[in-house]
Amino acid sequence: KALVTGGSVGIGKACATALAMAGADVAIVDIDEATGTKTAAGIRAMGVDSIFVECDVTSREQVQAMVATVVAKFGRLDIGINNAGIAILGGDEDLGQQAWDRVIDVNLTGVWLCAQAEAQQMIKQGPEGGKIINTASMSARIANCNASYDASKAGVVHMTRTLAAEWGRFNIN
Repeated sequence: KALVTGGSVGIGKACATALAMAGADVAIVDIDEATGTKTAAGIRAMGVDSIFVECDVTSREQVQAMVATVVAKFGRLDIGINNAGIAILGGDEDLGQQAWDRVIDVNLTGVWLCAQAEAQQMIKQGPEGGKIINTASMSARIANCNASYDASKAGVVHMTRTLAAEWGRFNIN
């Protein structure tokens, strides 16, 4: 039983498809209802269950409700793939703070909020734990976009290491 944020298109859709091919029921989590509903229908056509859940990952309340919706439908959560992300392109000499804040909110804070809610659910489920996968980018290691994007992705990598060290005791990888 899995969920994929940013699961409607691109890398997220590929992850959701791979999970379905492996036999997992998959929740497609995104802000784009039309595309997300279509992706969920495509996943169901593969012979597994799939739902679309609309969620802005920058909202703690929406993230908590999203996990609750997934668990209400599937009975549990075994895998969380936190893939939702954005880039606002432009030179850092001209980029406004509002653009910086939005990228950090979606790419870093959103991943943290989702991972936290997923871990809370996995801990409640007992000792079998679960898997949490946070998508970063090569921009975590090389400067190739702009400071907000590159910093957000580097933050995801280090945060993931920290969470793995903290939550290993709950058998969450």
